[in-house]
Amino acid sequence: FDPTATRAQALQIALAAVREGAGDAFVLGCSCPLGAAVGLVDAMRVSADTAPHWTAFPIPWDKTNLPSGRNMVRNSLVRQAMHRRWWLNNPDCVVL
Repeated sequence: FDPTATRAQALQIALAAVREGAGDAFVLGCSCPLGAAVGLVDAMRVSADTAPHWTAFPIPWDKTNLPSGRNMVRNSLVRQAMHRRWWLNNPDCVVL
């Protein structure tokens, strides 16, 4: 425990411990701050949850994270440059 570590540093320390403990196992980050996980996970969930509606409901002012079709598509598209550079992207959604 390091009381002087920032929250991001504490997360990186924890993720490094998970990575070390996992050995050769595939590590998937989910609901994890993106920056702290670079180099420590094999894949990262990159989208918001999908939903049967396009805009976030019941809180329409959350334009990026709440479950909605719009947020799922937006987050998947804007984070596509991370794929195979930082980790494998896991959009974690299927839209038919």
